[in-house]
Amino acid sequence: MKLSETYLVRQWRAYAGPKDERLEAENNKIYRTGFMLLSVGVMALSVYRMISEHVAWVHSDTVGMRHFSTTIDPLLIWFLLVLLVLCVMQARRGFVETNRFGQTDTFPTGYFTLCSGLAGLCTAIILWVMRCVAEAQLFGFGEVLWFENLIVAAFAGLFCGALTLVLFYLHFRSAKRGRDQIEADL
Repeated sequence: MKLSETYLVRQWRAYAGPKDERLEAENNKIYRTGFMLLSVGVMALSVYRMISEHVAWVHSDTVGMRHFSTTIDPLLIWFLLVLLVLCVMQARRGFVETNRFGQTDTFPTGYFTLCSGLAGLCTAIILWVMRCVAEAQLFGFGEVLWFENLIVAAFAGLFCGALTLVLFYLHFRSAKRGRDQIEADL
């Protein structure tokens, strides 16, 4: 028995009346926006918590402190896995794909290099600001390692930009392979 055939669902549909597609579409936009805000907020707070612990470890004068432990807890790992699964599901359904992206014969290198570069730049800026704010909160502005934080953020930004470009290319190859499969079936 499907959920749509249960007594409670039939009673609810009789009470609520027929679905209004426009209202459903608007509600879906609202829920999607709320989910994205929640996701970005939780990720930002989790990253900030890890950064502040790393900053405290870097500034520690304790000689006996030999290792760095993070506060990556199972909830954060589960959250990351859920986001990854949702992104893969959206990509497989074509949610992030425009018609031009799936229909081009060659990878639009310039456009996606620009997008990847912007993603890396944004990552570097956000990471640098978060590290500097964490140091300022924990130790004051006099102890902020501005240049060292910039170097760490720059490497993270380069890695993020390169990874984004690789993911764009893999998504392009997947879309092209899907298009070729549809053409072969026809």
